[in-house]
Amino acid sequence: MKTIRLCMLVLVLFFGVLWSQSIYSQDDANTKSMFVRVYDLGGEKIGKGDVGFVNDSVIQVIKNDKPQQFKVNNIGFIKTKRSGGHHVLIGAGIGLVSGAVIGASVTDSSGPDSFFPWTKTDGAMVGGLLGAAGGAAIGGISTVAKNSVIYTINGDVGKWKIFISDMKL
Repeated sequence: MKTIRLCMLVLVLFFGVLWSQSIYSQDDANTKSMFVRVYDLGGEKIGKGDVGFVNDSVIQVIKNDKPQQFKVNNIGFIKTKRSGGHHVLIGAGIGLVSGAVIGASVTDSSGPDSFFPWTKTDGAMVGGLLGAAGGAAIGGISTVAKNSVIYTINGDVGKWKIFISDMKL
């Protein structure tokens, strides 16, 4: 019973830290850039990252501190926010770690009377697998609420100006 209380306390503290970082962020809202994915006229992804700047003819996208610039006449469309697979992967990672911690901490193989004499490692593996599956499912569900926007440009300067005004850069 004591280990269950300890696990609950660890989970509450862990998720409390995650939520507090997003709620009480120190970043200025004006300096935080938007993540976009840029596609060419044929529908192939040609770049992704945070928006560095946008002007009348070019968008700069920065990924891993490497800027790329794309001209309006080469852009087919732009998608905002990250893909659904990103949410699934992050959810699976969080579920894996938290499930492994919980599985290892609640496993009790003391004594010969145990029906399944599991070790802490076995508990961590099973908990991690179940946590990863649950986290992936939650990440998949969260993709519905991400509200990604697709801006169709097709090399048109008029549609580009609409994108710039929506970005408010």
